[in-house]
Amino acid sequence: MTRTDEINRITWGLGAFAALFGMSVLLSAQWSLSILLPAMPAEVFAFDPAFVPVGAVLVGGLWTLNAMLFAIVFADGHWRPLTRQLDVALTAAWGAALLWLAFGPRIFLAEPTDTSAKGALLLVMVFVAASLVSKLRRLMRR
Repeated sequence: MTRTDEINRITWGLGAFAALFGMSVLLSAQWSLSILLPAMPAEVFAFDPAFVPVGAVLVGGLWTLNAMLFAIVFADGHWRPLTRQLDVALTAAWGAALLWLAFGPRIFLAEPTDTSAKGALLLVMVFVAASLVSKLRRLMRR
C-alpha cells in the first residue's frame, strides 16, 4: 500500500523557517520600520494596549499549538488520522480567531493601520476557509 500522507521534511523545514521569519517581521514591525523609515512615526504600527493581552494570548496560543502539531508530524514523517483531525480543528480555530480579529476590537492605535490590518485579515481568512474545506474533504474521504 502506498503511503500518501508522508511529508517532505526539507520543505517542512523551509516552511518552519518562513513562518518564524514572518512572525518576527510582524512582531518587530513597529521597531524595524521606525529605523528603516525614520520619517514614519512609530505610532503608525503601535498596538492598542487594550488589545495586546487578549490578542497576544490568542494568536500566540494558536501559533504554539500549530507549532507543536507540526513538530509531531515532522517527527513522525507523515500525517496520522489524529494529527489530521487536530489540524482541521486548529484551522477552524484560526478561522474563528481571524474573524474575531477582523470584526472585533481595535488592533492598532492608528485608524488607517487598523483598517488595513483588518482588511488583510479578511483576505487571509479566505485562504484559511479554502484550506479548511480542502482538509475537511480529505478527512471525509477516509
